Amino acid sequence: MDKKAWLYIGGISAVIFLILIICISIFLNSPKEVKVKNLDGGDISLTYTDDINGLSLSNLKLVSDAVGMKLDSADMFFDFSVATNLTEANELEYEIAIKKDTNYSTTVDENIRVYLEKQKANGYVKVFGPETYDPLTKSNGLTKKEYMPIYREKKTTGGIDNYRLRVWVSDKAKIPTGAKQNITMKVYINGKAK
Repeated sequence: MDKKAWLYIGGISAVIFLILIICISIFLNSPKEVKVKNLDGGDISLTYTDDINGLSLSNLKLVSDAVGMKLDSADMFFDFSVATNLTEANELEYEIAIKKDTNYSTTVDENIRVYLEKQKANGYVKVFGPETYDPLTKSNGLTKKEYMPIYREKKTTGGIDNYRLRVWVSDKAKIPTGAKQNITMKVYINGKAK
């Protein structure tokens, strides 16, 4: 083969490789959707962009509530959306709950502070907390025990609600010197339609 043929083959290979990289990038960064369930007359789902359906933090410093509520680096909060669709129901109620991943987390529940905001026209506004992580000891009707419900919403029309979750270790925590403070919180959506 002559030099032009090799250049032509090399050029086509480079274009195919570039297209493959773009497709993989789009796939990996596309929003993940977790369809929770089809309720009686309605659907509810959770959408997020991270690889886990929650917030994973490691080697945390102890911070006050005033600082924790304003944590603004992308790895310090978790954005997610709840989509609701009422087909035959008059209303749909959903509850956002979180659960600590006990396989990964190294801090006790009493050290963990939880704060949730909901997006409104003028930005994100507080809807929960900051409160100490305190999972249920028995089911509350929508959420199972071992989960902590942090917000409940009633919908009479379908739509998408955007939320931002922040979790941190309290500055009042009693931590042994040198101990690492890792937390993984996962977000769950439970609901019912009427």
